[in-house]
Amino acid sequence: MFSTPLDLVMIRMQADGRLPPSLRRNYKNVFDGLYQVIIKEGITNLWKGCAPNVFRAVCVTCGQITGYDTSKVWLQKHGGFGETFFTHFTCSMLAGI
Repeated sequence: MFSTPLDLVMIRMQADGRLPPSLRRNYKNVFDGLYQVIIKEGITNLWKGCAPNVFRAVCVTCGQITGYDTSKVWLQKHGGFGETFFTHFTCSMLAGI
């Protein structure tokens, strides 16, 4: 939720190059982008798209937790891994794939 305004400005800055010159926002930097959104669209528009972003984060987190727990159980049962740093590191890396 806290990064949504920055994501909004970043995406708009990246998309500006694909827009016709008449439709470009031409933000000078992130701070200028935040300022222009607040002035032209209102402060609440900084959180436009927040709900889909939070939903995506929830799905990714659930997938990573499931992957971590599943790989930890499997490695401890079949791979002879104990409760060590290496086990946690390996499971974290597998969950991120």
